[in-house]
Amino acid sequence: MTKTCQTYCWLSCLLLGIVFSYIDSTRAAEQSPAFSPFLKTAEDQPQDPQDRLVVDVDFDLRRKIETLDSLIAEKREIEAAVAMQSIFDHPNDFLLITGNQKEEYVSLKKQFLSWSSTLPAPILQAYELQFGPKAQHLLQTYDQTQDLKFLQDVSGRMILTRSGGDAAHLLSKIYLDRGRIRESLALVQQLKSIPSQRLRLEPWLMIQEAVCQARLGKLSEACAAAKPAFQNGPVTLGKQQLAYEQFCMQLGLWADDESGQSLQEWIRDLPDWPTFRRDSQRTRMTADFNMVPVPRWSVDLAPHLLGLSGEAGLEMQQAIHSISNNLNSDDYPKVPAWNPVIVNDRIYVSGFDRVACVNTKTGSVEWISATRDGALEFLFNEELKGKYEIARSNRITDSRSGGLLEPSAYVLQQLGWDLTQGALSSDEERIYTVRRSGLATVTMNTGPFLDARTHALIPIDANVLSALDARTGKLLWEIRGDAMRQQEQAMFGHFFLGAPLACPEGLFVMSESGSELFLAQLEPTTGKVLWLQPLTHPQLSITSDRPRRYAGTTPTWLAPLMVCPTNSGTIFAINPASRSIEWMLRYAQPAGPENEAFSPFQIRRQQIRDEVRKISFNADESWQECVAISTGDLILHTPLDSQDLFALDRQTGEVRWVIPRQDGLFVEVGPTGEIFIVGSRQIRCFDILGNDLWQHDLLTSIPSGRGVLRGHVYHLPLKNRDLLSLDVKTGTALAASAGTLEAPLGNLIVSHGNLYSLNGTTLTAIMSDEQLQKIIDPASPELTPAEKLSLDGQRNLHRGNPREGLQKLQESYQLARSSAVARLISEVLLNSNPQSLEIDQSLIEQLADLMISAEHPPEFTVRYLETLRLMNRPVDAYRTLKTLLENDQIREAYVHLPQAREVYLPALAEGFVSDLYAEATNEQRRQIEQLAQAYLDGTPEANRLLTLKPLFSLPGWKVRFTYRVSQLLNSSQFPLLLEQQLIWLQQFGPAEMQPELICRLAALMLEHRDWSAAEIYRSELRTRLAQTVCHEQKTGTQWEAIFNQKYPLASSGLFDPGQIIKPRKFQQTVDPMALGSARGTRRETVPVEISGLTPWVNWNFEVEKTDHLMTAFNERHETQWYLRFD
Repeated sequence: MTKTCQTYCWLSCLLLGIVFSYIDSTRAAEQSPAFSPFLKTAEDQPQDPQDRLVVDVDFDLRRKIETLDSLIAEKREIEAAVAMQSIFDHPNDFLLITGNQKEEYVSLKKQFLSWSSTLPAPILQAYELQFGPKAQHLLQTYDQTQDLKFLQDVSGRMILTRSGGDAAHLLSKIYLDRGRIRESLALVQQLKSIPSQRLRLEPWLMIQEAVCQARLGKLSEACAAAKPAFQNGPVTLGKQQLAYEQFCMQLGLWADDESGQSLQEWIRDLPDWPTFRRDSQRTRMTADFNMVPVPRWSVDLAPHLLGLSGEAGLEMQQAIHSISNNLNSDDYPKVPAWNPVIVNDRIYVSGFDRVACVNTKTGSVEWISATRDGALEFLFNEELKGKYEIARSNRITDSRSGGLLEPSAYVLQQLGWDLTQGALSSDEERIYTVRRSGLATVTMNTGPFLDARTHALIPIDANVLSALDARTGKLLWEIRGDAMRQQEQAMFGHFFLGAPLACPEGLFVMSESGSELFLAQLEPTTGKVLWLQPLTHPQLSITSDRPRRYAGTTPTWLAPLMVCPTNSGTIFAINPASRSIEWMLRYAQPAGPENEAFSPFQIRRQQIRDEVRKISFNADESWQECVAISTGDLILHTPLDSQDLFALDRQTGEVRWVIPRQDGLFVEVGPTGEIFIVGSRQIRCFDILGNDLWQHDLLTSIPSGRGVLRGHVYHLPLKNRDLLSLDVKTGTALAASAGTLEAPLGNLIVSHGNLYSLNGTTLTAIMSDEQLQKIIDPASPELTPAEKLSLDGQRNLHRGNPREGLQKLQESYQLARSSAVARLISEVLLNSNPQSLEIDQSLIEQLADLMISAEHPPEFTVRYLETLRLMNRPVDAYRTLKTLLENDQIREAYVHLPQAREVYLPALAEGFVSDLYAEATNEQRRQIEQLAQAYLDGTPEANRLLTLKPLFSLPGWKVRFTYRVSQLLNSSQFPLLLEQQLIWLQQFGPAEMQPELICRLAALMLEHRDWSAAEIYRSELRTRLAQTVCHEQKTGTQWEAIFNQKYPLASSGLFDPGQIIKPRKFQQTVDPMALGSARGTRRETVPVEISGLTPWVNWNFEVEKTDHLMTAFNERHETQWYLRFD
């Protein structure tokens, strides 16, 4: 096949790819050598055009490629060169499908560049003749101005020319010198893919690629890349000849230098958070700051942002107070939606469609943006209230429907869900914000006489992107996708999915219009659209997909790529320099009818209209952060429409590994590559290969916001007001203290050594380390000595000094018996390595009382007992367990265990006592048995002794315990319970105990007029035990005489003792697997009928099962344990 024929076939494939390049869930067409797709007649179109939404294809690019094809066929080299450049300059890129067995998506522009570099020499010479001088001019302009944009321009558009190759090579070296390793490597690899440039610039491309790989810590790849450069012998580098082995040694030094750099060198020096958590590192590494949460100032931004007064302002303040309290409870596994940014000495917060600027030093509000919240005006407009049936009340919910009223739903959405308007971004000169999101609970069914765009609560298909001056708050520009008068704008009708991303390459924002998703580059000073790249067609439109609407989707800059999550089954990586698609991953298949023919350029209207994906305000159904982050060569993707964490190869987009979300809220990355998922009940940590490293259970509370990293310590706020400090290397909790907080912290940010928190509408500044040191100084009159010691101890704990921290806390507790300090002391013991702490016996003896006085949750009591066991103090653990079981509140509570299990504390204690005794030494066992005997003899009440039942789960002690309970029980008050004890002893007790048990059972049955049951035991007394001393020094005959005298009716012979005794029906424990087949949807008891004389045989209990819950009850119908299935 000739070169021209090959060209023709390839162009045919390329043209076909363009038609199918607009992808719904990103499916393209297969390659074909013919132009037939462009020759379709009207008969090829759908029979029902109203049922289809036809997506426009890029006919301009199609025309360019057809022109190039004709010019090449006619051997018109100059015109073909011009046509080639027009394709390189085309603003958009598309995807093609390659491969027969497995579909792979390839960038049209990258494929076109690869093909163009192999064209016949006359065409390439003509291209050099036409565009070489222009590329050389741009290169010379860079030499004069040192402005990198000229190098970037020529290397992106004219890399096939000689000067374009030189510019790309120079730019790659500049990137390498400035530490932009990956951008340098990408340019080198692109040059190597072009035969003419590779031939001209080798071996230096190999050498530079090796250096880049080494700087990235990939020594083996670096040596492999450099080896071909040395195949002809040593190479001169820096006026020194190096052999291959010597160069590899140098590469090893570079690799060690990069991987062995100190943590402080690894931390970026930028003091501010211009994009908060919306960048590639999600949680910026920060300098040292005070971790003890002692507020310096606090400001409620609600009055400033609402701008309401009178009755309307009071109503909204009440709604905010109620919703904030609910969001701060453990019933809502949700972190705040408002994500502030810091620029210099100002904090910017977006809420209620306005932006507030707060001074970091004083907490004063410097300005409020003049933007208007149409939803609030709509809610409190008395004329519209009746017209549109707006439900307003002092209540949160509608008394008739039970649903949220509009003001409460609006506040809940703002504070807990709407990251689209709650997350800001900045380039340090301007503040960028998105507003006009509508209300998630409102539908589009507005009637024929109502324009949805005039109804401020309706989630329409467009919103507003604004840029404010960071110093004054003045509105600089805005793009109103909902303004009819601005139809001439390039982004009219667009819904901006999140705040823009400001990065070295420019200002980028993701948007959606006409069920098509885009990445746009804007001019920061004017908002002018510089470039618009189509990405995909979501399965549901932005008006129907409410969770995606409020997810705050923002691209991530991972040089040289812009990573764009769609939350609709795909994720893209775009190269802004070449305006090409680097790769695309489809992680979810589009939903639709089976066996339906799929057309990528036609989407069924029903797929867009029929379904409305709603937000469940009370449920934890998805990730709460969808912005991609990175660590090493991995991109971590947590899409809103998936229950998995995807680890993707940064260069190719291939899936390295997948981990299920479980209860995960968001993902964080540690300083040395640790990947940890912060969940509502646990934090799971993995290495870069996806292997488990550690797991930390959040037993006391759930996260109340996003945390920050300080070195290797992660600080996470909890809803019980604690600030948890966690070592990300080991998963060890260093401290969890509330300082002097009155409310939980929220999303944390750090700037210039100061910690700030935003929870709900309250912005709080935490004292700096210097300020804390002043108030805890012995000469300071602000605090009492006990308070100073407590704060100093907390600071030591957060810094990873448990011994010093514990000593300070013990001194504080001795001065003032504070329950808060007691709680901190017990937490130190629970979270630290017991062997590393020095605790005297007197403190151990006090800790049982401390656990109760500190009002710990039951999970802490269990962990405290486990700590004593690990410290080889089984006797102290046994003694402490007795104290805890005597506390009604702790004893009747459930203990949350890993894997979402909840167990009744006494049931858990039985196994703990058995393990404790098994691990104890002989002397420790003797002491435990002495305590058990003392508790048994010193407890005069049966009810109280029954609460201590787990203590007697010692070998051989159950009979003693049961016998003692039977002695204390009153037969008239607790007949069934006494019968239970005696029956159990009759079955499992020793032989010498049997005569007494038979006598007592006979007396119990007679006392309660159960003559039939009593006769069974009396017959034993008359015959086998007639001369045996049974009970109270009396024989069986003597007891029979007593019964005849006391119960003459039972001895009258009026009943037949030989008659069949009617069996009783009762519940018994059943096989859980058999129980699992029981019907759900409603609570239902699974019965088992057993014939017997008593319903109390062998400690039976009943079990109930619903769809999500299995509950077990003991013989007194008290809940023993339950197991969740969800």
